[in-house]
Amino acid sequence: MIFRIFTVFTIIFLLSGCKPEDGWCELEKYSGSEDFECSQMDSDFSCTGQSILESFTDRTFHYRKTEVSDGSAFETVMERPQYIPETLTFISMDSCFLAPSIGGIDCKSWSEFEFSTQENFTVTASSRLDDKTVSACNPRYIEVELEEQTLSGIKLNSEFYLNDTVIKNGSEIKVRHYFISEDL
Repeated sequence: MIFRIFTVFTIIFLLSGCKPEDGWCELEKYSGSEDFECSQMDSDFSCTGQSILESFTDRTFHYRKTEVSDGSAFETVMERPQYIPETLTFISMDSCFLAPSIGGIDCKSWSEFEFSTQENFTVTASSRLDDKTVSACNPRYIEVELEEQTLSGIKLNSEFYLNDTVIKNGSEIKVRHYFISEDL
């Protein structure tokens, strides 16, 4: 009887189009004080919360250039816009959102972290973007909440870029603002 109930429940689950991320997998958000390092990550993933914290807070990212992002050739198109900071210095991890893979359910394991910067911006780094996921230990999809807008981009090791649109010569063009890190 229990097996039949489980079978019916599984069929309903599959037919309804639900995904494990819709509530079948463990999703937990953690936060803490100024020295928060998301130690909850240590038991479910192949890296530690401390290693994620250090990959962001042990460096300052400096603005490098702004280039066209739509087209075959990238070129510098403008000076740094005023709303783009000259530097981003990560000072703390404020929270983490973890979705570890559990049991026999095919969960897409991922993680997301929120950081504060010395420049008073909030940065979210995630290993998931829509249906795309990378290793939970590599939160490469970022969003930076600036004063007037939120820009998204990709972080690769010691650099990242933010996607944006600007008006140049009366036309809207897609650009990327590049930052490179300097170890502290």
